[in-house]
Amino acid sequence: MKRSFLNLVLLFTALLFFCPSFSHTATKKALLVGINRYENLPFYSNLLRRWVTNLKGSLNDVNSMKGLLISRYGFRVEDIKVLIDNEATRNSILNDFESWLINGTKEGDLAFFYFSGHGTQIPDQNGDEEDGMDEALCPYDLVPVGAGNVAEARAILDDEIGVLLRRLKGRAVVVFVDACNSGSMTRSIGSTPVSQLEETPAYYPKFIPVELPQSRLRGKSFTLDFPRQDDIPRDQIFISSSKENQVSLEIALDEGFRGAMTSAMVEGMARKTDMTYIELYEYARKVIKDRHRLEQDAQIEPKSGKILENRVFVSRHEIPLKMRPETPPVGKTSPGPRPVPQVNKPQAANVKVMPSPYPTAPEKPEPTSEAVAPIPKPPLLADTSLFPPEKPSIALQPLPMLKGKRVLLRVEPLRGASPHLMKEVEDRIKRVEYAEMIESGLFDRLIRGEVREGKLHVRLLNRTGDVEVIRPTSNMEELTSLIRTRLGYAYIVKQLAHISSPAPPFRVKVWVTDDRRRDFRIGEKVMFNFYSEKDCYLYLINVDSQGDFQIIFPNRLHRDNFVRAGVERKIPDETMSEKFDLVFREPAGEEMIKAIATFEPLMFEELKIEGKKETFDESEGISVSAGLSPIFLKKIEEILASREFIWSEDTVVIRTHPPH
Repeated sequence: MKRSFLNLVLLFTALLFFCPSFSHTATKKALLVGINRYENLPFYSNLLRRWVTNLKGSLNDVNSMKGLLISRYGFRVEDIKVLIDNEATRNSILNDFESWLINGTKEGDLAFFYFSGHGTQIPDQNGDEEDGMDEALCPYDLVPVGAGNVAEARAILDDEIGVLLRRLKGRAVVVFVDACNSGSMTRSIGSTPVSQLEETPAYYPKFIPVELPQSRLRGKSFTLDFPRQDDIPRDQIFISSSKENQVSLEIALDEGFRGAMTSAMVEGMARKTDMTYIELYEYARKVIKDRHRLEQDAQIEPKSGKILENRVFVSRHEIPLKMRPETPPVGKTSPGPRPVPQVNKPQAANVKVMPSPYPTAPEKPEPTSEAVAPIPKPPLLADTSLFPPEKPSIALQPLPMLKGKRVLLRVEPLRGASPHLMKEVEDRIKRVEYAEMIESGLFDRLIRGEVREGKLHVRLLNRTGDVEVIRPTSNMEELTSLIRTRLGYAYIVKQLAHISSPAPPFRVKVWVTDDRRRDFRIGEKVMFNFYSEKDCYLYLINVDSQGDFQIIFPNRLHRDNFVRAGVERKIPDETMSEKFDLVFREPAGEEMIKAIATFEPLMFEELKIEGKKETFDESEGISVSAGLSPIFLKKIEEILASREFIWSEDTVVIRTHPPH
């Protein structure tokens, strides 16, 4: 009898152990929304003066996000609900948010809401927005034109999302939104627009303007009543693809169209599963700004607090925090005196100091044996595409190392041009040896324009819509020459971008000290920050808008380029700024700054190119002309490959504009 009772107890205990309702593992539930095709698109917007059409990448976004959740983050297939296209109506999204995420989870679970599609802005309905505008998601059944009020327009307001998020108290809540809230396509310095961007076939803005009767925007026209509140409740993570006044874009990639932010985040999460939210945000933001060159700034809320150090998609029942080792707090640097007044000194072109060749290794202790432990050397060239635009006079010959990496060029029919004229334009451009004309697919440059008053008015655009106007001419030879010089710069920078380490042995980062800013006026000063996980020697190489290279650090005025691990280094810092500044010079345009970090000092006097004209003097340092830049690139590769160099790199891209 006692034995039978004992067996029953053991059986009951075993059943409790295997019963799912008693599991200590938190449930992870996700609601993923992706909308390519909208019920009331396309339509012609009088506000934007263009057609607003459907998207191409939102379903790709949802598919990649779902696959990653299952394969890398422990979500079960049955705990992921997906709404696409006509399934994603206003009612469906709100109802499923309630039934799937709110009612379908309990305290301690993780709830994830993801949206990829169009966004919009409408005038604030309850006075809780400083800018006077409510941000909103655009469901499938949005009514952009003809609605009498906001409720009839069927947009999902940020206030409504806020109400739902507050009902998820006690859960780990994550919200990713890849949609934009502004239709303005400009580059700005502060609040001042400095240039207009044009749309290209490589990207599309994720914005629908909602046109409502102006006299009925507020008050009684709005049938839903929401209290004043913060949109993001405490202890919840919200990441959006751009600021409220910016356009979010979907872009053409090798795998098809994707939301720029989503593709960057998926890439980051796929590379490192124990990423924190702040690491993921910083990774995605850098890809958007420095690889894709987009004028959109991803946002994260809250902006501070321990929650940012939580591992991505880790619930409260799992390991809650993963602090980043060796990473300094943002904005913190080693103590030192305040900057002293700057001293005028000779300057080189564009972002430049008077850098000089680096003749001797700095008097610093060698890195530890741990730092120089043998690490498999990664391939030197990687397929990371970076695309700028600008202007040298060049006669380039493709080097063997660069075959297959020419500038991909599309030519749109010029308005007013005869078929005969278009054929002549295309035939001449085909002769540019470092460019390859294509009819469709991904491109590096796009030619667009018209024939007016007997002259060819041509613009050269990069993938993201930055415009360079070519001087009007009726001379076909002159036009070809002008286009050739700008394609030459694009070719040079594309090659430099491919000097990268796809599996870097240690992490480095270079950024503008005020990282919110990437646009500057000619004559302004700039300061860079650099961080490395390991002791290293730092080299900053600048490529200006004429395709010329210059080593801006180290230089004759500051030869010591040894950087300690785990310490943010400013270039120039307080001590350096007594000797030199970094000042933007003419011509305006895009600038690429490449940071190369090595465990051994590089001897840049080895870069001298015999029998070639090259600037190499004590006042300005190494400065290589556009015509020699590919040879200079090959020399860098040869030095890095000549010994068992352990090295890493990073890139930051900025843009300059004419002075006021």
